[in-house]
Amino acid sequence: MPTSNACSRKPRWLIIAANLWQNLVAAVRFRLGKVDSDIGATHMRLTTKESVDYINRVYQDYLRYGDIGATALKDKRVLEIGPGDNLGVALRFYAAGASQVVCLDKYYARRIPEHQEAIYRMLREQLNDAERDRYDRAVDLANGARMEEKAVRYVYGIGAEKVDRLFELGSFDLIVSRAVMWEIYDVDDALRALDKVLRPGGIMIHKIACLDWMFRQDGYHPLEFLTVSEPIYKLIARNSGKSNRRTIEYYRRAMNKLRYTATFHITRVVGGKGEDFPPRTTSLVKGEHYTEETLKLIRDIRPRLRPRFRKLSDEDLLVEDMFLVAVKPSSRSSR
Repeated sequence: MPTSNACSRKPRWLIIAANLWQNLVAAVRFRLGKVDSDIGATHMRLTTKESVDYINRVYQDYLRYGDIGATALKDKRVLEIGPGDNLGVALRFYAAGASQVVCLDKYYARRIPEHQEAIYRMLREQLNDAERDRYDRAVDLANGARMEEKAVRYVYGIGAEKVDRLFELGSFDLIVSRAVMWEIYDVDDALRALDKVLRPGGIMIHKIACLDWMFRQDGYHPLEFLTVSEPIYKLIARNSGKSNRRTIEYYRRAMNKLRYTATFHITRVVGGKGEDFPPRTTSLVKGEHYTEETLKLIRDIRPRLRPRFRKLSDEDLLVEDMFLVAVKPSSRSSR
């Protein structure tokens, strides 16, 4: 929602120019093998307790939205896309019984080793005895929090789009990510690759947003980024981690094409405030999830949206954040 006077905000062309430059720099750095980045450095801004609380919340969200009991993780192989600067979520999966958790990141998020070790120590103290025993098999806290790769393996420098070149097909039971898929410009390729490494009957759980900060932080409409032409936006977002502008309607079609049984748990709408909606919020109700003022936000900008967004329903444009829980068919030939 606009938050400042139009006369005082930064010109739109200047915002676009700055982001074009950022995308170019990101592309050059990656091609030169410079994969260190502030992208994913979530815990740099948090205290130790805040970090542990965040890890536990992310882990519990996967179980809640995916309707997964902790005992169901026993002997399951898990792939976490985009763990960022801490592997605490992966350790929680392993402590709960997973056979191995592999963490894959395109960039190496900058981190402070001492802070990371403090997080791992506090996280350990919150586990029960059985979980703590497995936790100790996965991370050596006496040796700089070194991970045992047979338990928790960390791989960086390769994007999700190429995951099928790195791991055996059908070798994971569960794939999870949080605030990652929306940053992948070639998300079609990423979903196809993830599908290949997920076993039949396996589950994907992705927390996905369709939002943007490059205009919003300067007081523009929250959907201003959907007014930029595709050729220009590609030069803004291809390598920089900006939103790929894929809406809930896109993911519906993508999951249908892959023949997954998919549930979309809507967690937030454009202009929304407060806590995320609870699991199983699969449709929006006026007066409960949004107001007439929220609808006005959509209708005010609709004439300026690019054609592919202009044709979407109000409800689809309202969805700003969601959990996608998708089950791969056991046999595609039978569908």
